[in-house]
Amino acid sequence: MASDTEPMESDLTDGTTPQSSWVSWLTMPLLLLLGWVVYEVTMLPGLAALFMCLKFGWADFRTAFWLRRTDPNKPRGRACFWMYLTSGVWKVAIMGFVMAMLVAILYAVQQKNRPLGQPIQREQSAEQLAIGATLTMLAGFGICSVLTVRTILIGRRYRVRYWLSSGTHRDRVQRNWPPKLGRHNHAATILITGITLGTVVILPMSLAIVFSLADRMNAPVPMNIQGFVYIGSLLLILPLFIMITMDWLRKRMVAEHPIECWGTDPLPDPKPTMAPPAHPDDVWMQS
Repeated sequence: MASDTEPMESDLTDGTTPQSSWVSWLTMPLLLLLGWVVYEVTMLPGLAALFMCLKFGWADFRTAFWLRRTDPNKPRGRACFWMYLTSGVWKVAIMGFVMAMLVAILYAVQQKNRPLGQPIQREQSAEQLAIGATLTMLAGFGICSVLTVRTILIGRRYRVRYWLSSGTHRDRVQRNWPPKLGRHNHAATILITGITLGTVVILPMSLAIVFSLADRMNAPVPMNIQGFVYIGSLLLILPLFIMITMDWLRKRMVAEHPIECWGTDPLPDPKPTMAPPAHPDDVWMQS
């Protein structure tokens, strides 16, 4: 017989409601329409690309605010808010990368299939769309790295083990508390990506500062040694750091089931509203 703390089999199913289905299908056309309107008004394909990429993080943004507003444990709600906000930005950045690659591939195919002797034509809209998608990717990954640090710090402060799953979006739609849907936890993937991106930027900058200080102290490092240190740090130190961090995150900050994140306590009952005191005239008339 299963205990009260063990998840029921029905809790692990990924069922959806008709409302969540049509809302999901309606959000995509609306954001695409918004992107088209932005392009028609501003004539900036890059800005339209940003709005189209936002769709892929929209559910995470909505769930982030829902968790912060609904969770009776306010510190945990704030921590999970940052986790899902980071996930949404990560998805926007990934979509920016995919869009930039698709535009580049389609543009290359178009130029390859042009008639012989015809000069190469530059597609201004395609270039701006690719630039906008690339800037969305770079800005998204940069913001994701900063938000990852915030997520880890607040999670360690309040001892929260994160659960990140698409099932939580369905819990939001169905107004389930505590969240219990979903089979796979993607929190480790988001956190590791943010840490890796930040390390890839910070590590070379730190080495450049060290080499610059060595030059000022009249102890310059030869260029071949600098190149060896750069390559060695990226090939040896970075993977080792990622492996250690991943193991630490899985043991300390990543939940194996939604119960480890949100527990089993339901929402508290709302406080009963006190009736206003009766007016003396009403008491006299009833007597």
